[in-house]
Amino acid sequence: MKRFRFAAFCAALLAFTACDVVKQAEGLYNMTQCEYEYDSVTDLSLAGVNLSGELTPLQIARLLGVLGGGASELPMGFDLNLGISNPNSSAAQIGAMDYILEIDGIRFTSGSVSEGIRVDAQDSGVFPIRMDFDIAGLLTGDSSAAASMP
Repeated sequence: MKRFRFAAFCAALLAFTACDVVKQAEGLYNMTQCEYEYDSVTDLSLAGVNLSGELTPLQIARLLGVLGGGASELPMGFDLNLGISNPNSSAAQIGAMDYILEIDGIRFTSGSVSEGIRVDAQDSGVFPIRMDFDIAGLLTGDSSAAASMP
């Protein structure tokens, strides 16, 4: 009798796990069918100075010093708020993702989002993705040549 209970438990566990995998695959497929659009940029910072609000004289002086001093590093960061619309009849979701931000053939940054994204059926939402990169690094090597092309 104990073997039967153990076998029944294993069969039930396998059925629930398989059902969960199918649901995850459906949610992931639905993400590929969603519509994506730029919504906004927030929390913009350059060289550690928050550019999203009013700048103080001290912050302006810091920026001028960094920009005029030929800094070897110029960190920039912002939240890219991505609008996602789900036209599907079931939820679209992804547990985590890797991304690459490339504009006109210039690779700005790459990273990953570890928080899950979920958009319910026939719904939409805005999801922030943090982008951090070094502008000074973009102005060297192949990126410099690409950036200076007309």
